[in-house]
Amino acid sequence: MKFAHTRLCITPPVGTGLCGYAGRPKSQGITDDLDLQALLLEDDGGRRLLLICADLIGFESDFVARMKRWIGRQDDRLAPAHINFNASHTHGAPATARLTSVDGQRFPNDYTPFLRSRIKEAVTNVLEAPLQTGTLHAGIGRCRLGVNRRLPQRVGKRGAATTEFVMKPNYDGSTDSALGVLRIRGRSGDVLLVNYACHPTATGSTYAFTADFPGFAARALRAAAGQKREVMFLQGAGGDIRVPCVTDDGKSFKPAEPHEVARFGQMVADAVERTMKRKLTRLHPAFRATGGRVLYPYDKTREPDSVPFSLYPEIRDWRLAHEHRDGTPLDWTIWRFSKQCRVVALPGEICHMIGKRAKRKSAAQFPFFLGYTNGCPGYIPTDRIIDEGGYEGFRSIGVYGHAHPFEKGAEKLLMASLDEGLRDNG
Repeated sequence: MKFAHTRLCITPPVGTGLCGYAGRPKSQGITDDLDLQALLLEDDGGRRLLLICADLIGFESDFVARMKRWIGRQDDRLAPAHINFNASHTHGAPATARLTSVDGQRFPNDYTPFLRSRIKEAVTNVLEAPLQTGTLHAGIGRCRLGVNRRLPQRVGKRGAATTEFVMKPNYDGSTDSALGVLRIRGRSGDVLLVNYACHPTATGSTYAFTADFPGFAARALRAAAGQKREVMFLQGAGGDIRVPCVTDDGKSFKPAEPHEVARFGQMVADAVERTMKRKLTRLHPAFRATGGRVLYPYDKTREPDSVPFSLYPEIRDWRLAHEHRDGTPLDWTIWRFSKQCRVVALPGEICHMIGKRAKRKSAAQFPFFLGYTNGCPGYIPTDRIIDEGGYEGFRSIGVYGHAHPFEKGAEKLLMASLDEGLRDNG
């Protein structure tokens, strides 16, 4: 196997708008830099895969489509399914989503041309670089960082009480503690791919740019190897999982202090080191890429939460003009690194049980799942969460401009589409 890797800084000037939490049209500082990385892989048969990851809240699907077309013109071995753009989903990143602030101001869009130029620079770097010979190794470890953020609470008077799901720590709720590690060993150093599912919202609604805990984890892992290691954090199905930075009574989330963000990042880094110490399995690369689309259907009998829906008219109008009125399209990709290792990738804020089920369906010894990949159309809830409601199942619908909540049964349609893709992927 051969590979090439590059890492570029994509931190914009202070004053550029932030995305996530809404209402932050101007940044006020830089806590730590944001990175964009590109990794080109080529197996012995000449088949190529290109992975791009960035400390961003997300990539818009139309932006990704244009970039994939440009990349394909540079190298005809890189068809759209052979390229993945994964965002860490840090909320301390520039505005790359199609949102307006809550006071009606448009976020500055001057970051997008800069981002496009940096992506082109990174892709050019790996396509023109002499490819290194390397070996590929995989392992699955465990990290206990994330906590379920959907807490059921009884509200209302006795006899008429109902259950609502609020965004608070649910220590009894399920999470995905699996931590996937792919290690590329080359003569001049290693590249680590770290796959974990957890919302990078430790810093809260900061007005400073930050890569949050994934950035700290990457820096810690690089430092531990004397800077002879590159680290690509790949966000998983972290839609309903959050870092456990909580108030003293443990009942609510709170913004983390810098030392707490460092601790969370170190937890991930330590889990990666433990996984590698247990000896990773060497893979024999034989790449294959498959892509497809499924419509996540709307329930047209229900309306979205009117408050956030009224706050984000721009994205609502864009979806009505450009997307399917019966649902939101999800473009998935499936990569086979070897017979033992597969990667399933989906756009959006995927709730963790979808990621876990997709990994089981892959029937791989080393399954990986990427959310926030090639687009960010909003939360993609399970059928159970659609039924339960809460932020992921209902209140975020208007934030992302969807005309209706999703229809129960949508998850089954998605899984059936992934089943077909996994069969085609071989």
